[in-house]
Amino acid sequence: MADEAEREPEGAQAEPMPESLRLTELPELQNPLLIAAFAGWNDAAGAASWAVHFLIDRWNARRFAEIDAEEFFAFTDTRPQTKLAGGVLREISWPTNEFYYARRPEPPEGATRSRRRLEPPRDVILLMGTEPNLRWKTFTNIITTLCQRLHVSEAALLGGLLADVPHTRPVPITATSTSNHVAAELTRMGLNGSKYQGPTGILGVLHDACYRQHIDTLSLWGAAPHYLTVSPNLQVSAALLGRLNEVLSLKLNLRELQLGATRFQERVSAVVAQDPEAANYVRQLEERLTSGLDDDITLFAEPEHTVAGEAPPPRTSGDLPSADVLIQDIEELLRQNRRNDLSDDESDEGSN
Repeated sequence: MADEAEREPEGAQAEPMPESLRLTELPELQNPLLIAAFAGWNDAAGAASWAVHFLIDRWNARRFAEIDAEEFFAFTDTRPQTKLAGGVLREISWPTNEFYYARRPEPPEGATRSRRRLEPPRDVILLMGTEPNLRWKTFTNIITTLCQRLHVSEAALLGGLLADVPHTRPVPITATSTSNHVAAELTRMGLNGSKYQGPTGILGVLHDACYRQHIDTLSLWGAAPHYLTVSPNLQVSAALLGRLNEVLSLKLNLRELQLGATRFQERVSAVVAQDPEAANYVRQLEERLTSGLDDDITLFAEPEHTVAGEAPPPRTSGDLPSADVLIQDIEELLRQNRRNDLSDDESDEGSN
């Protein structure tokens, strides 16, 4: 972390909006919280970016800005994707870094709380991005400039890493914060910081950039089993959101997500049980956890051996649940999420 002398002076004049930032609107928000995740090296098993996707869907967040990809990506390394549209035309999908916002609702007159559970308890900006290949200082400056313009008071950065952890145990979470108050709360919760030193990703650079601009910043990392190549890993997503919810008091109802994570774990366990080699390996990981052999080494290291968040080849010969099957479960989970919340809203309104 930078020394205090290296931080920008508080109250410094705001920079003009960068040309690479494309705005469709500039919302008026009250001390919003930024929540960000980036696909790629910081996002093992797609867990962090899917967690932000969940929040965008949950809060019905509105897209208002994006960072132009042309300046920050080497497209021979992070290639655009092509897909058929209508079975004939091909569409090109470029790497994106998009900003969304959701507002804290105004409580109805005479009510003690909002009737809408699909909205956040405070104004929120959600950044769902892709780690760039180039010009990281310029890239993070765009983000912090927008944060200054919108008076962002706090940021939460979500990441995923690969580790020698079994899917049968609670997901290990590491956390750090530049806020003394939040850091004390993390200690109370038993959440420890990583002792990792070495190459870092865009999350580490953005964490430092926010610190320099006097934005209190929380980083949460979830450890994903390295032997699972299925993405997204709902167990890790649920653990990240659970801790985020707890630390920042977001009042999220994660019941359906936690049920989805349990189904995910059961599907994986059913396949692993059919493969003696894989089952034995998972038991070894469980025993190492129980004996405390992995306290600070293999559990909590940034994914220095990964490329774009990908895991090494799995140590199981069985067929794990396909991503298509799990994504169908996830989409149904989100639909059920919305139906349940709308039913709760109607019940709340009927009781007022």
